Amino acid sequence: MKRMCTSLAVILERPGSISVKKIPIPPVPGPSVRVQMQACGICGNDVRYFSGENPWSLHTLGKHVPSPPNMVLGHEVSGFIRNPGEEVRVAILAYKSCGRCEYCRSGRENLCSTMEHFGHSAGWQEMPYYPGGMPEQFDIWEGFAHEIPPHVSFEQAVFLDGLAVAVHAVDQSGLEPYFDVDRVGWLKTV
Repeated sequence: MKRMCTSLAVILERPGSISVKKIPIPPVPGPSVRVQMQACGICGNDVRYFSGENPWSLHTLGKHVPSPPNMVLGHEVSGFIRNPGEEVRVAILAYKSCGRCEYCRSGRENLCSTMEHFGHSAGWQEMPYYPGGMPEQFDIWEGFAHEIPPHVSFEQAVFLDGLAVAVHAVDQSGLEPYFDVDRVGWLKTV
């Protein structure tokens, strides 16, 4: 059991009102690891939350659901985990789906209506502060922090979330690779 700690965090108190303050680290259910944030991207969704939209509910539920107060923003996150004698550099997978619904079973976890999602307040029970990636430190589910190699900077690693979205979209499209050597003459073998 981790002792209760506090962390400086970026909080969306309500639409149009952001603050930086020390808060208790929001808990995640089940086994978790503590991440020391080093970089966090500002996604278009963060901007939309600030303006009063709830992009998660619009895209997943198909309707607007007002966001609760006190969301910790950010879901494109990298940092490190301190283990005895070492620091492991990681990027996080910011959502945990149920794994049981039709969407999860068909590889469309992004549409799971009961997922818990960092920086989106989705799927969480009512809490004083909703988990996100813009505190100095936060807890993430065990197995959702993925090691990044030393040659990838923390700043570069925050783009893995967007890359994963693009790869998933191409995968779901059913497109097949196509390459026309005649149209790309400089690639021809001599």
